[in-house]
Amino acid sequence: QALSLLNNSFTLRMADAFAQRLQNEHPGDVPRQIARALELAYGRPGTAQEQSAAGDFVSRQGLAPLCRVIFNSNGFLY
Repeated sequence: QALSLLNNSFTLRMADAFAQRLQNEHPGDVPRQIARALELAYGRPGTAQEQSAAGDFVSRQGLAPLCRVIFNSNGFLY
């Protein structure tokens, strides 16, 4: 089920839309985009460790893939 959720076309579209929303809310401010993503997904501010790991991930993979990771995280699903 995890792979299905991770690669499902609906999940991909929603991750792209979420990333676009974050970019529209905070253009060019990647740290704020990450902070907002964690806040919206988890209903709380992200920890320093979460923000740091997310920042490293975004620098390598991009914002939309981070959104896919967030959608598949335990904190979001449960």
